[in-house]
Amino acid sequence: MKLAAFIFLVAMIGACGGEAKPATPSVTAAPSSMIQSTVAPTLDVAATVTAAVTMTIPVNTPPPSIASPRPTATTESTAHPSSPLPTASPRPAVMPEPTAHPSSVEGSLTDVILLKLVEPSTARYIIREQLARLDLPNDAIGQTSDVSGMIRFDASGEILQDSVFTVNVSSLTSDEARRDRYLKSRALESDQYPTVKFAINEVKGLPWPLPTSGAHTFDLIGDLTIKEVTKPVIWRTVVEFASDKIVGNASVTITFEEFDMRKPRFAFIISVAEEFKLELNFSGRILTTTQ
Repeated sequence: MKLAAFIFLVAMIGACGGEAKPATPSVTAAPSSMIQSTVAPTLDVAATVTAAVTMTIPVNTPPPSIASPRPTATTESTAHPSSPLPTASPRPAVMPEPTAHPSSVEGSLTDVILLKLVEPSTARYIIREQLARLDLPNDAIGQTSDVSGMIRFDASGEILQDSVFTVNVSSLTSDEARRDRYLKSRALESDQYPTVKFAINEVKGLPWPLPTSGAHTFDLIGDLTIKEVTKPVIWRTVVEFASDKIVGNASVTITFEEFDMRKPRFAFIISVAEEFKLELNFSGRILTTTQ
């Protein structure tokens, strides 16, 4: 009975929180090891389950949407609510360039009027002299028909640059052979300068368009070249117009000195005037040509 009572007492003490016997190291280590082994597998199972869930998502199931930054929209100007929507400006129609009327084209190409010298045309000099055999002064006249030239007018009546009259002075003849030889060899030096030229720069006083009838007086203004000397001169001109034909006379007075020419010196010539006249009696045709 005493033994039974003792065991009962011990059991009661243990049940009421009495001091327990110190556990042996083996007993304490075992439960700790078991707890760790139990917890660790639990954590691994969760990770495995998560991975398994992730891997088993069907292919056609869209992945969880991940919010991505919305691209910044470019600010566009908006019309005022009351104003209409802008519309594209109509492209200006390409207008064909104006073309000249055929008649005007033809005029621009052919409206060049040519006044051309034709036969018979004659150039002459007239020198006042006093011969020993005569009591009174007389006019010495030498002339040539070797004359060519033209006057070209543009559509407005202006003179074109190639308007020139040319006289072959090496063919001049008069009633006195000695005079002719002197003028050709010394005064005009025709062996070196066989031609005298008159370049026409302006026609003053001539009606435009050119008249087709009647007599008209005007001036031919230009540059006269004798040998190497060129001087401005004005030819007084009278022309009779008859349709496309003209007949006229032009004259100018010059001096020996201004063109560096020697006056004739002969025993049978008492005196020679310092100035003398040049004349051109001409015939011509009025033509229309291309420029």
